[in-house]
Amino acid sequence: MIKNVIVIALLFIISGSAYSQSYPGHKNFRKRSGIIGKKTKRGQHYNNDFKRIDLLGHIGVSFGQETLIGLPKLGGICRLNFNRTKSIENRPFKGNSFYVGADLSMLVFFAGAFNTGVQAGFKFGPITIDNSFSQLSLMSPESDIVARQTSYNPKIGLVIGPAWLKFGPSYIIKGDNILRDGFGMNNFPFNAELCYVGSF
Repeated sequence: MIKNVIVIALLFIISGSAYSQSYPGHKNFRKRSGIIGKKTKRGQHYNNDFKRIDLLGHIGVSFGQETLIGLPKLGGICRLNFNRTKSIENRPFKGNSFYVGADLSMLVFFAGAFNTGVQAGFKFGPITIDNSFSQLSLMSPESDIVARQTSYNPKIGLVIGPAWLKFGPSYIIKGDNILRDGFGMNNFPFNAELCYVGSF
């Protein structure tokens, strides 16, 4: 009788140990190695690389009617990826996408020039096309606002690795024309900016 009890107890302990090693939710679970494990790991790696929505930031310099001189110009964009491609670490702004964002720039030298704006656009390969609305304010050394303008600024851009170069005209839609004859070609005001793009 005692021998039967001991045999049954041993069988129970052995079967319980085997179950705990094969059940994923148990602390003693052991990962299986082999072809199935490799496929699962590879699939998880692919899913982690791809993001339908990305948050990107950029820092750079700008000049033109929109910002006067933006040093620095800071911004962030949220983009919706169109194609299912893996992201590459040194090329965060890769592929085709729609994006929206906001930015600000400033130049402080005795007085100050401060600009805030919002933008929306499309990226097709290395080419970007976007539109932005921004407000530029000039402040005196006493911190009084002496001039203010709102502008519409369509731009075409080129993305090369982490660098993003944009160029386009500027149209005053409200307020003072602060620059008047500055930063223009044949009386046609323009903007230009060069930014470094990175992911959050």
